[in-house]
Amino acid sequence: MAVVSSWKGECLSVIAVVAVVCLASVAPASLITNGGNDLALVGGEIPGWDEIVGTTWTQRLANPAPQSGSHYFFAGAGANHELAQTVDVSAYASDIDSGVQFFDFSGYVSGWSAPGDTSQIILEFEDASGVVLDSWDSGAIYNAYDEIPTWLQLTHSQFAPTGTRQVQVRLIAARNAGSNNDGYFDSIQLYTYVSHSIPILTVAHRGGAVYAPENTLAAFELVSNKCDMVEFDVRVSSDGHLVLMHDATVDRTTDGTGNVSALTLAQLKALDAGSWFSSIFAGEEISTFEEAIQTILPYATPVIERKAGTAASYVAAIQALGVTSDVMVISFDWTFLADVHALDPSIRLGALGSDSRNGDLDAALVTDILATGADIVWWRNDGVSTSEIDLVRSLGAEIFTGANGADVQTYVDLGVDGISSDDPGLVRYLLDHQPSSNEAFAEELVSYWKFDDGLTDINTTHAADVEERNPGTLEGFDSPPTWTTGVQARVDGALYLDGVDDYVDIPQSASLDIATNALTFSCWVKMEAKPSGIPEPFGGVYASLEDSYELYQDKGNSELRFKVTATNGHAARPGVPEADLLTGQWHHVVGIYNGDIGPVSGQASIYLDGKLKDIHTGNGGGGMGLTQWVKAGQHATFGQNGMGNSHRFSGHVDDVAIWRRALSHGELLQLLQSGPPQTPQGTTFVIR
Repeated sequence: MAVVSSWKGECLSVIAVVAVVCLASVAPASLITNGGNDLALVGGEIPGWDEIVGTTWTQRLANPAPQSGSHYFFAGAGANHELAQTVDVSAYASDIDSGVQFFDFSGYVSGWSAPGDTSQIILEFEDASGVVLDSWDSGAIYNAYDEIPTWLQLTHSQFAPTGTRQVQVRLIAARNAGSNNDGYFDSIQLYTYVSHSIPILTVAHRGGAVYAPENTLAAFELVSNKCDMVEFDVRVSSDGHLVLMHDATVDRTTDGTGNVSALTLAQLKALDAGSWFSSIFAGEEISTFEEAIQTILPYATPVIERKAGTAASYVAAIQALGVTSDVMVISFDWTFLADVHALDPSIRLGALGSDSRNGDLDAALVTDILATGADIVWWRNDGVSTSEIDLVRSLGAEIFTGANGADVQTYVDLGVDGISSDDPGLVRYLLDHQPSSNEAFAEELVSYWKFDDGLTDINTTHAADVEERNPGTLEGFDSPPTWTTGVQARVDGALYLDGVDDYVDIPQSASLDIATNALTFSCWVKMEAKPSGIPEPFGGVYASLEDSYELYQDKGNSELRFKVTATNGHAARPGVPEADLLTGQWHHVVGIYNGDIGPVSGQASIYLDGKLKDIHTGNGGGGMGLTQWVKAGQHATFGQNGMGNSHRFSGHVDDVAIWRRALSHGELLQLLQSGPPQTPQGTTFVIR
């Protein structure tokens, strides 16, 4: 069982001289109710928590200042106090019992300086009847508020033991002297996600067909840092050579015509297999089997898909290269696989199949596959679900599938053993959960609007930019503007736009021109209506007449869209379908533009609450383009289409940040899972 525990101190001497950017999680990400004790007391009781020992638990708001929000937990009087909250996690039972449900806990403790009272946190994983299956205990901690660190962060992470149906969090305060029990607690958070202990292998389908002409050495070289395996298709020339080609003819992917089987190796080598994809690949040759193996093997496992040819010819070619234990052979023809196995059992095999071709994947089919000598079930993705994954693994095999675009997210979440994709870089991206340091996270941050301005001055008409580059001016609002706090805000404060005449003017500036071909736009939004229900064709959350980069509701397409336009006019509009959107609830939306995914193509993608929802490669059918700098000169606004005074948005916005780079997936998850201390992890991002 993976277990990680730690504590971290927050150094006030550092915080005092830097700007702090808090990029936070939507409330449902934390399983704890009222983790910061900021909800109003009800009859003297703390909402969401049970007093186990002592009856004087209450709120405290100073000495020290709250680690987050406006209050924290204070035991009051009495020698020993305990507060507890039990979280029902039965909804995750299947993944818990499969050993893949991971829990992350974070909480802060502090105390008064003189008596030395202590704070303690215990986390218990229990079955449905409350029997403790596993636990973590921080131990009694003395932490004086007038010393550094003021608040001590305690964290614990582990997989839930099988049978866990509830998690109890216990806050224990002990009085060692004096009249008050000065054990303080704040920012108590627990969140959970599926984390597969078995890594998902990344396979470059046809060598990574998004980046370069498929099945070519150029493609193989471009994916050298993007995958674990490289898959390619093999046919036989008229003079008996194994060559790489998916189709039976050369028509689609070369400047020639005719069947592969009717052309000699010399004739095939004379064809241009690159210009059809892009002129920069002009002159790329059709690769031989030997060339492919020798190019791939230094960094990845070659996966050989047989399109034509005998088992004997493949086995002979593999043995001649001395790579029988270094490659995999896959095929839709399971008899062919059995023949390969009979000739050389050391060659690993994978059986390709689909529900439409082979019938529903059941135990009988898996047994047939295993009988060929294959131990990989390589199944079309529309026939892969949790039940099929469990079935295949229970019979001793692994399950791979193919996916592109937003489907990759689906199969990453399902936890298959391998994903074959034209864009293996995307698979690797979604598998990356590595967070960044504060300094790295702050790199290339352009602007960050917290929309907390109304907390200190409810009449203000200014929206400050933490980076002090692009402050906004509120226009059209009533007096005072609708600054929201408490439960209406995501955290601290937020801004409500009425959809009639409210907007925040963000004038054009050199910094917002981006001046590169990479961009990340992060925004928290709470909509009053779904896209199909808005009164105008569009609803601009952050938009302009110039369309450089924006987030908007699209009524006609029933989507929330991120649009980015390059300097040459190439544009992409990935969108979130409104079926995935909830009104009256905070959503975290991130739009990312990366103009350098390959030599001739860029991508724009949109994420909702940490999940990839749509991705557009290039600006059209061929997937080419969208590589240039972001179009400059945008005069944007929050709440309408720039200075067009139309296409209004009705709802709340909060914590909007723009980077002039494409954030990593780990950083994207930091935006969702971390931030102000009342959100999961209790992490603040320190911006220099």
